Amino acid sequence: MIYNIPKQLLDLPLDTQPTPELRLAQRQFFKAIYALICDCETGPRIPLLFLSLGQQKVKLLISPEENV
Repeated sequence: MIYNIPKQLLDLPLDTQPTPELRLAQRQFFKAIYALICDCETGPRIPLLFLSLGQQKVKLLISPEENV
């Protein structure tokens, strides 16, 4: 599901096969998530990271301040 977020941002169907452009968009998305959560460009796999942090913590970290 997490890999589908960049597809949705690019208005692509969820069953779109990876292309170099899509892979770049996914990589940029993951770098942004890592920067928000752990101030790094890389880290543990995103699903594992989200599970280890817990749903409430992830929502807190990625939600705009006015929605918290």
